[in-house]
Amino acid sequence: MAEINVVGAGLSGLVAAINCARSGHDVTVLERYERVGGEPVAHPGVDGTIMQPEILGRFVGVELKAPQVTPMEEIEFFMYGKKFEFDPVRACGHLVERGARSTSIENYLYGIALKEGVKFEFGWELRSKADLSQLPPNSIIASGLNEEVFKLFGIPYRKYNCLIAVKRYDGPTRALAWFDRYTNDYCYCGNTNGLALALYFKHEGLVEEGGFEAWRTGHLLERTGIEFSNFRSHDCAVGNIAFNNQNLFYDNKILAGTLAGVNDALFSFGVVSSLITGRIAALAVDDRAKARELFDDLVSMLKYALFIKKLSDATPHAIKKPVLKAAFVPISALPPLQGFLNLVVPGFTKLKKWC
Repeated sequence: MAEINVVGAGLSGLVAAINCARSGHDVTVLERYERVGGEPVAHPGVDGTIMQPEILGRFVGVELKAPQVTPMEEIEFFMYGKKFEFDPVRACGHLVERGARSTSIENYLYGIALKEGVKFEFGWELRSKADLSQLPPNSIIASGLNEEVFKLFGIPYRKYNCLIAVKRYDGPTRALAWFDRYTNDYCYCGNTNGLALALYFKHEGLVEEGGFEAWRTGHLLERTGIEFSNFRSHDCAVGNIAFNNQNLFYDNKILAGTLAGVNDALFSFGVVSSLITGRIAALAVDDRAKARELFDDLVSMLKYALFIKKLSDATPHAIKKPVLKAAFVPISALPPLQGFLNLVVPGFTKLKKWC
């Protein structure tokens, strides 16, 4: 069997490494930091996502369960100050701990990878075309939100400016999202395993002056009662900006996770798509045609999310405010409609047939 290099010890890289090792390959993961767990400035953290853990776990070959993956007890959307509650069971809402803590999903996958015989080389960073050329064919590139790697590959991306804070917090597991004038994306707060994360999230462009402070000291504090401080700045790249940005291959290399352009444009959900494309990348090592068929099928809904996002970005708040409020009234009142979120998660409606 072949020697396979995987660049990046995030979700997609670890899943790819685990499955390549199970197929008999000699696998080495090359990670830029000195540990697994992703960007230190962004982690530890709590990601909210739409997920069916049993089906997804069966597909990727790893059981997904608590404490790494926990069901949401509450989901709330705030549209320009008006609250809409969702049924977390109907919406398949889950929280995923990210980072290097013992309860994180990265640490869990790292332990499985070691048991499968995967080797790790820490402190290795993909910086140049020369670095790329030294990697053997079928190397899997799963470099996450790294803007420099997007530039290296010439892949279009949207740059996000984030402010992130975490705090100890024990309470019902919940995900809260705010859509308002103070951001051109949304703001978020989620908690699990005694950890709460607050995220001010926007892409490049004009927003209301003083928007971050208006959210932090107003809506966030009022709803959670948590006084977050010491927000850290984090700029990142996500390839959800072009309709043809979903790519599994780059020359003789294989792409996975964020670099493959599989985050949805509406919410930038990335956990499920990273896990899925990690498994597909491992399949591509041995069967490129089958992997391509699976990849194309599972990401086919992303173009609709991108269309809606582009339409939203072009719409002034004065129009968007009444439209969103009116749209969420029936969605909140009729739980069966809340499944619309499933449509923007890659593979959610199609994954079962591939298991």
